[in-house]
Amino acid sequence: MMDSRSDKIKKLQIIFGAVVIFTLIFIFTLSLIFNSFNASIFFQVLASPLPLVLILTIIMVINIIIKKNKIKRLDIRKKRIRAILALGLFIAIFIFGMLLFFSGSFEASIVFEYLASPLSLVIVLELSVIILGFISFFVSKKWKSITLISSIIITSSLISFYFYIPYIPVDMKPNHPNSDWEHGFVIHILPSVSDNRIILKASFAKSLSNTRLKVNTSYYIGQKLDTEGYNWCFDAQNLSPNTTYQLALEDGTGLKLCDSWLLTTFPAFNASPSHLRILVFTGSGGNDACRTWYGTGQIPLSIRQKLLNKALSFNPDVLIGSGDQIYYDIRYGITSKIMGDSRRAVQYSGKFNPSIAILGTENEYVLKRAVGPQIAYLYGTACRSIPTLFILDDHDYFANDDAYETDSINPQLLMAWINPYISKCITFPPDLFMLELARTAQKLFLPEFLPDSNRPLDLPATGASDRLENVSECFGTLRYGNLVEGLLYDTRRFVTLTGENASFIPPKAEQWIIDRSKAEDTTYVINFSPISFGWSAGKWLSWYPDIKVKKH
Repeated sequence: MMDSRSDKIKKLQIIFGAVVIFTLIFIFTLSLIFNSFNASIFFQVLASPLPLVLILTIIMVINIIIKKNKIKRLDIRKKRIRAILALGLFIAIFIFGMLLFFSGSFEASIVFEYLASPLSLVIVLELSVIILGFISFFVSKKWKSITLISSIIITSSLISFYFYIPYIPVDMKPNHPNSDWEHGFVIHILPSVSDNRIILKASFAKSLSNTRLKVNTSYYIGQKLDTEGYNWCFDAQNLSPNTTYQLALEDGTGLKLCDSWLLTTFPAFNASPSHLRILVFTGSGGNDACRTWYGTGQIPLSIRQKLLNKALSFNPDVLIGSGDQIYYDIRYGITSKIMGDSRRAVQYSGKFNPSIAILGTENEYVLKRAVGPQIAYLYGTACRSIPTLFILDDHDYFANDDAYETDSINPQLLMAWINPYISKCITFPPDLFMLELARTAQKLFLPEFLPDSNRPLDLPATGASDRLENVSECFGTLRYGNLVEGLLYDTRRFVTLTGENASFIPPKAEQWIIDRSKAEDTTYVINFSPISFGWSAGKWLSWYPDIKVKKH
């Protein structure tokens, strides 16, 4: 009778061993099967205690069964048992190799980096629990208790660390690359210019009641953008083309808030400049609070600052951010769960409340914490003498361009202790709250597009009452003499979902683009858009469908 029970338990242990060995493979392959694999979440699974808790629970249950039925421990000297353990070791090595493969490199330095990382330490501790659990099947009663207690202690420690993760400090600082230029109370300055006008967005480290911009000998009163006096805009009009001005920021009493600096307006429309150097990029956003403790997520702010400063060392005449100045998704799909809705991000910034206004409420604080480091800290005062232009893309509306036909459960999220429920949705056009978040973030931190005589003032999102005179939030022009005319346009805000008549931009804006593309006022016409027409990303919300179904 004893042998019969022993045989049954041996089979149970073999089944358990297979379950343990394939736990990580299951998570990985299941995600691939459902076409929802996300590397960041996969590593969160590895670094979360839930899989470990499940395995430890199984180990404890089997040991209880063994003890209750007075089953003798397995003899590790038997060939079959050794073969099972050898197979487990081989599969563990195989899993590690696959992780390196999907990371894109087998280089020794990369392998060492993985082995020396905090994530590897956590994985080693997790594996030690599994190994101790296996050992408990082969040792005496005394050592069985020791191995199980050790497993429980390690698991408890990992669980404690997991719940501490949101409270890990986030260290982000503004970008002030010129040590010989005193930035004072200024956090960031972003100017935009035309041939006769300068607008400027600035934020400060202290609350101000009055500010002004000095342009040579003229003064322009600042306009407060937030409710506390930290964010301001300035508008200098009736300037001369291709003229270098000396600018200075002062408070209401005339006290300088930082050193003065130079900024040059663009050439007149009929001027003939010989060259134009443009710095253009996309995807510059990212809040370090959305990065995991083990290093996945957007590129760290400090590295993006270095990349920006290196690019600026080539002395561009204009800087263009063609989209995704912000990565802080708060709704829909997977991205929100690892960005703005993640535990660490919520702990750092707070959580938005869609049922109340943005400015003058707790949402204002959350927005500044969420967006400020991505824009104000990234650019700091590095771009004070360079005209800038910024287009909004999907993530600037705090969402990814997702479309889910049905509700679903993501197994990776579940195993990472993240809410796995993905509701059906279509993220664009943005709903009212997401739209106001994007508009307010732009209002506080980014200069809008200055008017241009060849761009109609009745285009949508132009001349809003809460903006400077005749500026546009979505459609802009880079006019540099008769050399270049750049057409900049937002392809997200006005998306329509009307079948064959669906569009990215309003008809008036489309006609403006057509008209300016046909014009021969400049040597070059350049389209700047988050989604370039003539090319498809092969997913929803691209210019063209991959397959066009013919009507029969």
